[in-house]
Amino acid sequence: KGIYNDSIMPGFGLKLLVENGSFKYPSLPASVENVNVDMAVDNKDGNPDNTIIDIKKFHVDLAGSPFDMRLHVTTPVSDANLDGMLKGVVDLAKLKSFIPIEDATLAGIIKADVDFAGRMSQIEQEKYEDFKAKGTIDLTGINYNSTSLSAPVNIETASMEVTPKYFDLKSFKAKMGSSDFAMNGKIENFLAYVFRDELIKGAFNFNSNSLNVNQLMGPESTSTTTSTTTDTSSLTAFEVPENVDFTLNSTIGNLLYDKLEIKNTKGTIVISDGKVDLNGLNMQLLDGSMSLKGYYSTKNTETPDIDMGMDIKDFDIKKTFDAFNTVQNIAPIAQKCTG
Repeated sequence: KGIYNDSIMPGFGLKLLVENGSFKYPSLPASVENVNVDMAVDNKDGNPDNTIIDIKKFHVDLAGSPFDMRLHVTTPVSDANLDGMLKGVVDLAKLKSFIPIEDATLAGIIKADVDFAGRMSQIEQEKYEDFKAKGTIDLTGINYNSTSLSAPVNIETASMEVTPKYFDLKSFKAKMGSSDFAMNGKIENFLAYVFRDELIKGAFNFNSNSLNVNQLMGPESTSTTTSTTTDTSSLTAFEVPENVDFTLNSTIGNLLYDKLEIKNTKGTIVISDGKVDLNGLNMQLLDGSMSLKGYYSTKNTETPDIDMGMDIKDFDIKKTFDAFNTVQNIAPIAQKCTG
């Protein structure tokens, strides 16, 4: 109720009450049962900061697995005051029985039990003792496969602890085809990033015994149609976000990219302030070794800045020729060389 123009919004309100509801797709065997929702959104004067969001109850039973949520938000613009909880179990194998999912298979269990209460300013000012946040999110036996993947994705375990200061990824173990992954680390300032698009920080350790990049890139196209259309569009640089500060310490035993076999890859990758830094990424390949050091920056998105140095030692000439098309084009004589 009120005036609406470019600078003023009217007051508004919304109430939703559902008791013992359910819904079911006619073509599927199961239904979502025991749907209970008590939600209200209220704004009396049109000022967005005076909006009150109150989800007193949200409960559903997903094929016998309960899921509950509660959320109360005031002053969402100036200093969001949050009070909520999330608790539930989702059995992914049962989703297909009540939600249509085509060309994909799912399995595994997701468990969440999280409580939070406090103001965003308490996190921004690092007064973590004043902001309540505790809980866990666990994934077990996750399996996902679809026609768009070259191999199924299997997440053996993933465990995250929620605290006011950070989200702690205590463990993450997964496989995809012949590739395996293990990771742990912490994410800081997550809520401020979600609600205010502020800087998110993280530090992770990534380990893999075998990484097949060819499989991770997806299945090859089976189309035999040859396109004669010329692409006249200009290339767009990949923009590195400026509100991300991530450090990734990587150790990869064996890495396969195209026909190139790379061993003992170790190094640190830092993503910060619109820039990707390679701090001495070392690897062994082509009977020799290579060290990469440099950066890629998109502070100026129109003209990205790249400065990359390579220290190459003892590459086998014939293997280098076979591995790189560029060498084949600019130095075809290398095919006849040894050393």
